[in-house]
Amino acid sequence: MRWEYRTLNIQPGGFWGGKVDDDQLGRALNQLGDSGWELCNSFETNRGNGASAEVVLIFKRPGEEILQAVVHK
Repeated sequence: MRWEYRTLNIQPGGFWGGKVDDDQLGRALNQLGDSGWELCNSFETNRGNGASAEVVLIFKRPGEEILQAVVHK
């Protein structure tokens, strides 16, 4: 089975870099979900002293071969 992957990097705001805009994140997640992407992992990178440099979201969806097999069943 083949998958394709995509990443989304989010730059947190706020003085210490730990605030993610929930509305913006929700819109991005919904747009990717509507395109068939499934969130499969996430992590944050640390700037030091507990501050987040960025949040990385990893998505996957079936590759074209899988989609073609499902359509032609």
